[in-house]
Amino acid sequence: MSAIKRTAMQLIRRLPDDCTLEDIRYSLYVQERIEAGLHALEQGDVILQHEAERRMKAWMKSRGTRWKLSRWAGNEPNSVAGKTKKEKALFSGRANKEGLQN
Repeated sequence: MSAIKRTAMQLIRRLPDDCTLEDIRYSLYVQERIEAGLHALEQGDVILQHEAERRMKAWMKSRGTRWKLSRWAGNEPNSVAGKTKKEKALFSGRANKEGLQN
């Protein structure tokens, strides 16, 4: 039996008895992506976080985008993440409808 077939069968055996065909497909897909990532890592075909950020910053600058790169969600100028209900309503223009305007 090939290693690929053996790995697939082991993965399927670990799934619950009531799993769907979609669950099996997804599990096989995830396993394949993990193995591809590990192979890329072994080959040195990866980009480190700081290099990806440098490239994104250069790309955004070339596109005229004024947003800053951020490692944390919610720090973008147009993001509503981490804001209060009032701030979210003001941001979205619903403040008057919800009676939250000062």
